[in-house]
Amino acid sequence: MRLTSFCYGLLRPLDAIRLYRLEGDAVLPELGNRTLFAYWRERLTDVFIDDIKRAGGVLCNLASDEMRGLFDWKRVESEVRVVTPEFHVWKNGKLATVVVYTKMSRGEMARYILKNRIESPEELKRFVWEGFEYNERLSSEREFVFTNGYGG
Repeated sequence: MRLTSFCYGLLRPLDAIRLYRLEGDAVLPELGNRTLFAYWRERLTDVFIDDIKRAGGVLCNLASDEMRGLFDWKRVESEVRVVTPEFHVWKNGKLATVVVYTKMSRGEMARYILKNRIESPEELKRFVWEGFEYNERLSSEREFVFTNGYGG
């Protein structure tokens, strides 16, 4: 498991860090007036890909879309298998994304992966939490969609 940080780069779950608040598009003179995205992208992409390959070549991407900017994401997707769980609720017959549910569901899925020692993407499909269940009809090889409620 790896955590991404605009301040520290790639972290392991027990790495000690100080509290901070930074945005990825922050431009710092100390970094040659580049954004944190640009600074980290060239430093982290190879390390990230190598870590994923050593761990079996599959990434369960539970990070927000913003965090993809820390890496050359096209390279990541071309060199390893990336599975991104998406969490949606049915509202008035349509799918909607509710940010608070998405964040909570990602955290619960991370807990599920660790607690159950999940080794393959197929095992992720058994994840059930607060009414969210795998929706095969809406899913693809790269995107596993979990829906809460009825309508699809």
